[in-house]
Amino acid sequence: MPKYLLEIGTEELPADHVPEAQERLKNLLAEALRQANVSFGDIVTLGTPRRITCVVDGLSPVTKTVSKKVKGPPVKSSFDAADKPLAAAAGFAARHGVSVLDLGREEMGGVEYLIA
Repeated sequence: MPKYLLEIGTEELPADHVPEAQERLKNLLAEALRQANVSFGDIVTLGTPRRITCVVDGLSPVTKTVSKKVKGPPVKSSFDAADKPLAAAAGFAARHGVSVLDLGREEMGGVEYLIA
C-alpha cells in the first residue's frame, strides 16, 4: 500500500511546542481521513521548529463506499390523491439529494414511510 507524506513548513516554532504540534497534526489528519472514509495504517510524525510532517502508512487509494438509509415523512402525508408528491416528499428528497422517484417506501410500526 502507498505511503503519504504531509509536510507543513512553519516559521520558527519554539522547540518545546513541536511535540504538541506533531500530536495535534496526527490527530487532525487521522480524523479527516476517517471522515473521508479512507482507510489507513499507522501515522508517524516528525518535526523540527521549521517543519512538521506526517507519514501515513497503508493509505488506501480509494474510499470506502457508504450507504445510509434515512427515514422520511409518512407516505400518506407526502402524496395527494393522484399520487403526486406534496411539499413533504419534495423537501425530503431535496434534502438528501435524490429525486422523489428514487425514494423508497418502508413500513415501520404499521405506518408506511418514505426512505432515502
